[in-house]
Amino acid sequence: MSEGVSRVALGAARTAGRATGQAGEPITACPYPAGPLRFAFIDAYLQAAPPAAGTVSYDDGQE
Repeated sequence: MSEGVSRVALGAARTAGRATGQAGEPITACPYPAGPLRFAFIDAYLQAAPPAAGTVSYDDGQE
């Protein structure tokens, strides 16, 4: 694991992300700083509460 993060900590972050997404809380409720735990939290959050179609813009209207 990178940066010495244990599988248990990653599992806890994923569980927290999933629960947060299912509860309907905003993704900004993530308690982890940048790094693998935040990535695991956000990944699980987005699987539990994917963004609605058309709400994510990758080009900010620039064509």
